[in-house]
Amino acid sequence: MISFDTLLAVTSGGLVLGAIYALMAAGLAAVWTTLGIFNFAHGAFIALGAYIGWQIADAQGAGLGLALGVAGAVVTMFFAGILFHLVLVRPFERRPDIVTASVITTLAASHGSPARSMPHCLSGWSSPIPTISSGFIGRLPCCS
Repeated sequence: MISFDTLLAVTSGGLVLGAIYALMAAGLAAVWTTLGIFNFAHGAFIALGAYIGWQIADAQGAGLGLALGVAGAVVTMFFAGILFHLVLVRPFERRPDIVTASVITTLAASHGSPARSMPHCLSGWSSPIPTISSGFIGRLPCCS
Protein backbone atom coordinates (compact mmCIF):
# COMPACT_ATOMS: atom_id res chain seq x y z
CA MET A 1 0.00 0.00 0.00
CA ILE A 2 1.30 3.41 -0.93
CA SER A 3 1.38 6.07 1.79
CA PHE A 4 -0.42 9.37 1.42
CA ASP A 5 2.88 11.30 1.57
CA THR A 6 4.28 9.25 -1.30
CA LEU A 7 1.11 9.69 -3.33
CA LEU A 8 1.19 13.44 -2.72
CA ALA A 9 4.88 13.68 -3.69
CA VAL A 10 4.41 11.66 -6.88
CA THR A 11 1.27 13.60 -7.86
CA SER A 12 2.84 17.00 -7.25
CA GLY A 13 6.01 15.93 -9.10
CA GLY A 14 3.92 14.78 -12.05
CA LEU A 15 2.00 18.05 -12.13
CA VAL A 16 5.19 20.10 -12.03
CA LEU A 17 6.78 17.99 -14.79
CA GLY A 18 3.61 18.34 -16.88
CA ALA A 19 3.73 22.12 -16.40
CA ILE A 20 7.37 22.17 -17.52
CA TYR A 21 6.49 20.14 -20.64
CA ALA A 22 3.60 22.51 -21.39
CA LEU A 23 5.88 25.54 -21.02
CA MET A 24 8.48 23.98 -23.33
CA ALA A 25 5.81 23.16 -25.93
CA ALA A 26 4.41 26.68 -25.74
CA GLY A 27 7.89 28.09 -26.35
CA LEU A 28 8.43 25.85 -29.36
CA ALA A 29 5.00 26.74 -30.72
CA ALA A 30 5.65 30.47 -30.26
CA VAL A 31 8.95 30.25 -32.15
CA TRP A 32 7.41 28.13 -34.91
CA THR A 33 4.37 30.38 -35.44
CA THR A 34 6.26 33.67 -35.33
CA LEU A 35 9.40 32.74 -37.27
CA GLY A 36 8.38 29.61 -39.15
CA ILE A 37 11.60 27.96 -37.96
CA PHE A 38 11.91 24.94 -35.72
CA ASN A 39 14.66 25.75 -33.23
CA PHE A 40 16.51 22.57 -32.37
CA ALA A 41 18.53 24.42 -29.74
CA HIS A 42 15.38 25.09 -27.69
CA GLY A 43 15.95 22.04 -25.49
CA ALA A 44 19.60 22.89 -24.94
CA PHE A 45 18.60 26.39 -23.85
CA ILE A 46 16.07 24.96 -21.40
CA ALA A 47 18.67 22.59 -19.96
CA LEU A 48 21.26 25.34 -19.67
CA GLY A 49 18.78 27.71 -18.01
CA ALA A 50 17.74 25.02 -15.54
CA TYR A 51 21.35 24.27 -14.72
CA ILE A 52 22.20 27.94 -14.18
CA GLY A 53 19.14 28.44 -11.98
CA TRP A 54 19.97 25.33 -9.98
CA GLN A 55 23.56 26.43 -9.40
CA ILE A 56 22.50 29.88 -8.26
CA ALA A 57 19.73 28.59 -5.97
CA ASP A 58 21.25 25.43 -4.49
CA ALA A 59 22.97 25.60 -1.12
CA GLN A 60 25.94 23.64 -2.45
CA GLY A 61 26.26 26.09 -5.38
CA ALA A 62 25.96 29.82 -4.82
CA GLY A 63 23.17 29.32 -2.27
CA LEU A 64 21.27 32.50 -3.15
CA GLY A 65 17.78 31.00 -3.03
CA LEU A 66 15.08 30.06 -5.48
CA ALA A 67 13.95 33.58 -6.40
CA LEU A 68 17.46 34.72 -7.34
CA GLY A 69 18.10 31.42 -9.10
CA VAL A 70 15.05 31.84 -11.32
CA ALA A 71 15.80 35.53 -11.95
CA GLY A 72 19.45 34.81 -12.71
CA ALA A 73 18.55 32.02 -15.13
CA VAL A 74 15.95 34.18 -16.91
CA VAL A 75 18.32 37.13 -17.31
CA THR A 76 21.26 34.95 -18.39
CA MET A 77 19.20 33.01 -20.93
CA PHE A 78 17.62 36.22 -22.26
CA PHE A 79 21.03 37.56 -23.19
CA ALA A 80 22.18 34.14 -24.43
CA GLY A 81 19.11 33.99 -26.70
CA ILE A 82 19.83 37.45 -28.10
CA LEU A 83 23.45 36.49 -28.74
CA PHE A 84 22.34 33.21 -30.32
CA HIS A 85 19.95 35.04 -32.64
CA LEU A 86 22.46 37.71 -33.63
CA VAL A 87 25.30 35.30 -34.30
CA LEU A 88 23.56 32.21 -35.70
CA VAL A 89 20.16 33.20 -37.12
CA ARG A 90 20.34 36.81 -38.27
CA PRO A 91 23.06 36.20 -40.91
CA PHE A 92 20.57 33.98 -42.76
CA GLU A 93 17.50 36.26 -42.56
CA ARG A 94 17.63 37.60 -46.13
CA ARG A 95 18.38 34.27 -47.79
CA PRO A 96 15.63 32.49 -49.72
CA ASP A 97 16.45 29.23 -47.91
CA ILE A 98 16.31 30.74 -44.41
CA VAL A 99 14.32 27.83 -42.99
CA THR A 100 16.84 25.22 -44.09
CA ALA A 101 19.82 27.32 -43.04
CA SER A 102 18.30 28.16 -39.64
CA VAL A 103 17.29 24.58 -38.93
CA ILE A 104 20.79 23.32 -39.76
CA THR A 105 22.37 26.12 -37.71
CA THR A 106 20.19 25.54 -34.64
CA LEU A 107 20.72 21.79 -34.91
CA ALA A 108 24.49 22.29 -35.04
CA ALA A 109 24.32 24.74 -32.14
CA SER A 110 22.30 22.31 -30.03
CA HIS A 111 24.81 19.54 -30.71
CA GLY A 112 27.75 21.72 -29.63
CA SER A 113 25.75 23.34 -26.86
CA PRO A 114 27.37 24.72 -23.71
CA ALA A 115 24.72 22.76 -21.78
CA ARG A 116 26.57 19.55 -22.64
CA SER A 117 29.85 20.75 -21.13
CA MET A 118 28.51 22.99 -18.37
CA PRO A 119 29.25 20.58 -15.48
CA HIS A 120 32.86 20.32 -16.68
CA CYS A 121 33.22 24.11 -17.05
CA LEU A 122 31.99 24.74 -13.53
CA SER A 123 33.47 21.65 -11.92
CA GLY A 124 34.72 23.60 -8.92
CA TRP A 125 31.29 25.14 -8.35
CA SER A 126 28.84 22.46 -9.42
CA SER A 127 26.54 20.56 -7.11
CA PRO A 128 26.45 16.80 -7.37
CA ILE A 129 23.39 15.44 -9.13
CA PRO A 130 21.29 13.68 -6.49
CA THR A 131 21.15 9.90 -6.65
CA ILE A 132 17.66 8.48 -6.96
CA SER A 133 18.60 4.81 -6.80
CA SER A 134 21.53 2.60 -6.08
CA GLY A 135 22.48 -0.97 -6.77
CA PHE A 136 24.18 -3.13 -9.32
CA ILE A 137 23.28 -3.34 -12.97
CA GLY A 138 24.61 -6.56 -14.42
CA ARG A 139 24.89 -7.66 -18.00
CA LEU A 140 22.20 -9.88 -19.36
CA PRO A 141 23.36 -13.42 -20.22
CA CYS A 142 22.21 -12.99 -23.79
CA CYS A 143 24.39 -9.92 -24.28
CA SER A 144 27.71 -11.18 -23.01
